[in-house]
Amino acid sequence: GTLSTRIGEMTNLQMLFLFDNKFDGTIPSEIGKLSFLSFLYTHSNAFTGTIPNEISNLSMLRQWKHFENINTGTLPNDIGNLTNLEILWLSECRFSGPLPPSFYNLTRLQQFHAWSNRDLFQEPFSTGFNGTISSEIGNMKELTSFVVNHNWFQGELPREFGDLIELSKF
Repeated sequence: GTLSTRIGEMTNLQMLFLFDNKFDGTIPSEIGKLSFLSFLYTHSNAFTGTIPNEISNLSMLRQWKHFENINTGTLPNDIGNLTNLEILWLSECRFSGPLPPSFYNLTRLQQFHAWSNRDLFQEPFSTGFNGTISSEIGNMKELTSFVVNHNWFQGELPREFGDLIELSKF
């Protein structure tokens, strides 16, 4: 089934664990009203469509695990508003496009896992995340893992990767 738009009425919610179910359809934009949400686990479902821009309103969010879904499109342009985010897992979906410039504002991010977003054989088709990785990644000093294999990134890796002394998985 789908998530109701009434989810936005649960304004005191701090943790939302919906993983390993059969939820489908889009994530409603009303999720952006959950201003106290710190943990959002939506992985292992069948969510489709794009991620609503309103998710960028979740300023208290520390962990978002959203892998093994069928989402398409790009990350919200304002994803960098999630300044408390420490863990962001977006693997095995069908995301595409470059990482938005605000992504590099996630200076508390420790883990970014976004492998296997490319799927050229099954609808909806996706080339995965693409473009270049910005030199601004050097601002993300707390990164311990940056796993983006099986996408469509290109170009040289910025030398600022050398500033990521905590990075142990790449």
